[in-house]
Amino acid sequence: MSAELIICDRIDSTNSAARERFSTLPDGSLFCAMEQTCGRGRLNRRWITPPGSAICASGILKNVAEPFHAGAIIALAALEMISGKLGNTCAYFKWPNDIYIGKKKLAGILSEGVFAHGKLSGIISGIGININQSAENLAELDNAATSLFCECGKTFDLRELYCELFNNFIRMYQLYQNDPAQLLARWKQANRLLGKTLEAIRPDGTRLRGIFSEILPDGSMMIDCEGSRQRFDCGDIKIDPETFV
Repeated sequence: MSAELIICDRIDSTNSAARERFSTLPDGSLFCAMEQTCGRGRLNRRWITPPGSAICASGILKNVAEPFHAGAIIALAALEMISGKLGNTCAYFKWPNDIYIGKKKLAGILSEGVFAHGKLSGIISGIGININQSAENLAELDNAATSLFCECGKTFDLRELYCELFNNFIRMYQLYQNDPAQLLARWKQANRLLGKTLEAIRPDGTRLRGIFSEILPDGSMMIDCEGSRQRFDCGDIKIDPETFV
């Protein structure tokens, strides 16, 4: 695979930059930045990262069967890198696209389709990972968050992490192309909230409370709530503190 690793010093959004160069960059390339000034999360949430504070990377995937598979590929690449730094501490996936440690968010993923002449050409899968932020920095955020610095007590070289993430990304993408079922099984296994009680909130404000029982082939979740099964494919998830372990 002739994929490229591109690391920019400063950029507005890695997803936007990857989209602009989607047709010219090889499949599997990873576009990264040391500083991101106008990043976006899910539901158009703004995400700005000061220099050297966080990983901001976007992978280009031109050969995926389902859009959510792209997020699973980059998520597993990131989880492997993160887990290697944490020792006995466990990081896990919180549906649909976050990486958590305990009850605090470490990383988020935003995947976007690229279309040409009305047809899907591929997916750009962006990831942001808190790396060197202090607890004081993270306390300014709306949601509880953590960083590798907070968990490990030391700072990290982003360029070294980008190289590691890129190598993991290529391996996970190749695994997906050779054996997609195996990769998706690994992704499901890391969704630690399966079987837990939680609350799902749809974009219109409708709330579902029940047990997260299944992940469907398209990435949607099934929630068992008061004798009925509800499909949930878009919105936010809140962890039930009484049942989360």
